[in-house]
Amino acid sequence: MANFIEHTMPGAAFDSSARDPPPRCHPGTRLSTIEKTRQFCSLADPKKRILWMVGPAGVGKSAIMQSVAETSPNLGASLFLSVNGRNDPTKIMSTLAYQLAIRQREYKPYLRQMITDDPAIVNKSMGAQFHLFFVEPFVKHALYKEQLSLIVSIDGLDECEGSAAQCQLLELISRFTIEHPSTPILWVIASRPEPHISGFFDSLAPIYDKIELSVSSDESIADVEKYLRNSLSEIQSKYPALRLLPQWPTEEQILNIVAAASGLFAYATTAIRFIDDPEYGSPESQLELLLEVIHHTRPLNDAGDDDLDPMAQLDALYERIISRIPKRVLPKTLGLLSVTGILDGYPGGHSSLRWGAECLCMPANIAYGTLHHLHSVLRIPLPQDTGTADGFLEVHHKSFREFLDKRFPNARTHFEEMMFECALSILKEVPEGGQPSDDDLWDNITLHWSWDSGNHSPKSRKGMLYHKASSTLRHSKVIHGRIIAGDPALFHALRVMTHDVELSDSLTAKESLHVPPSNPTLPPRLDDEGQKDGTTDTFHCDSDEHIWTYKRQEGGYHVTSRSIYVSEFCKCVDRLQDDLRTAMTESPKDTVTVFDGIDRLGVVIYEYFDPKDPAIQRKYIVPYQFSSSRELQ
Repeated sequence: MANFIEHTMPGAAFDSSARDPPPRCHPGTRLSTIEKTRQFCSLADPKKRILWMVGPAGVGKSAIMQSVAETSPNLGASLFLSVNGRNDPTKIMSTLAYQLAIRQREYKPYLRQMITDDPAIVNKSMGAQFHLFFVEPFVKHALYKEQLSLIVSIDGLDECEGSAAQCQLLELISRFTIEHPSTPILWVIASRPEPHISGFFDSLAPIYDKIELSVSSDESIADVEKYLRNSLSEIQSKYPALRLLPQWPTEEQILNIVAAASGLFAYATTAIRFIDDPEYGSPESQLELLLEVIHHTRPLNDAGDDDLDPMAQLDALYERIISRIPKRVLPKTLGLLSVTGILDGYPGGHSSLRWGAECLCMPANIAYGTLHHLHSVLRIPLPQDTGTADGFLEVHHKSFREFLDKRFPNARTHFEEMMFECALSILKEVPEGGQPSDDDLWDNITLHWSWDSGNHSPKSRKGMLYHKASSTLRHSKVIHGRIIAGDPALFHALRVMTHDVELSDSLTAKESLHVPPSNPTLPPRLDDEGQKDGTTDTFHCDSDEHIWTYKRQEGGYHVTSRSIYVSEFCKCVDRLQDDLRTAMTESPKDTVTVFDGIDRLGVVIYEYFDPKDPAIQRKYIVPYQFSSSRELQ
């Protein structure tokens, strides 16, 4: 079981410390919805065994699911999916199975024996795992014999990675309930009304119950108002100056906030955190800023009605929060949000705050300074917790992540440029002439955080930074222009970095790249068709000798990667060799610039001018590996 837990999603259970404090319903709110859910969960032999709780973002689904999980004696397993790192579909079944083993004594020996007989069970498909973890124990072996049905709750289905995986999970659950209607398991699933999820449930109408949460319902609006009034009263009681006031806020101010929130709990909780932000310690001034945002946000329709779009109000509040970050600080803030996975699109995202800041050469005081204005929208770990499992940034609500993606559509491009510069800074401290196996190769790299405790020593962290910086350069999209511009910092980095055994196409300029001198910042790609415009000769190579390892599209770019080990008989190499021989014969003073990496993999840069046709100019940027049989001369 100890090894099995490594294949589960930590922090996904309702009582996990990673979610502490979890979202909970404010006392006296959502009573009707909670009661309906509890009634469903308390049925011994219901006709319908699936309950779908559906509602838009921020309406309070997770808080309701949390309250139900905490108070249900027949809970078997709970899964709170989140884009904050708890959304891996390959770990859903093992996570549910592990929780069942912890909470159900009959299930634990079954699972232990299953793992012993087949340790590779953790690598099986979702369908195979569902059969082994649910069909076999509860249908074939009938392990659960209690009067009340066992509850399996899944919150945030729409946050599971990939719509296909979401639909597959629904298919497995629905088929299970249809084929085994008397099996004592109840499924409670909460999600947004995404089209593919709504469409799937529409086809299951006879076998599931539905609770629909609306932002504009009387219950939602009344509950949000109760939460706001109670929370504002608590804020007033905390500050001596506010306690002297007969009423704070005024009734008019409270009603303005209630109207802006409508029935959206995400807005209400964000507004309260904004007003009570301890980093400012001035609820009165924060309240005035909030009311200013409300008054300047456009109504829902153009008819001048008083109704306000709560999501527009929430976005306006997010905009106000972001606008308080100084312009000179904002790029660093976005960089830190990218490397820690808060801003979407960075493939290596969701680093801890400490490691993410280290990769950006950002000391603790700078890192916390960049996040100073974001306490109302982010859970920011304390400095002493950054080396623990709680050392990750997390959004209080998914809507803030979605706002950032809309607000900063080019954040990934800027972040890649920032990571490129940080990689150069890291590799600048690595001396030339070393080898990857040298124990002291990266000793001169500066660490910006303390790494005296934990699983990695300062020396190992320096090594990790060295390899991270090398990887960043290998996969950079901006490296071509910097090579062409003759950046000395980059040339040093090319000499000292490790190239490993594979170079990315986006780094190496497509094995053999001819850059038109007239437009060096837009070099053609190998996957372009051959082009001739009278002044440049663009060479296209589609030889099978290039070992393609993957192709993908990123935005408007076709990114490819291939092995650096290219046959010497490939026409790319032949073309280069022919040009070199011609230059050696007719232009002996031409030079070839060679950057030999410390692992004997590198880049050669050569500017070629055709002696027969001066209008034809080419610049080669070619990855290579020296061999004893044939070296570039």
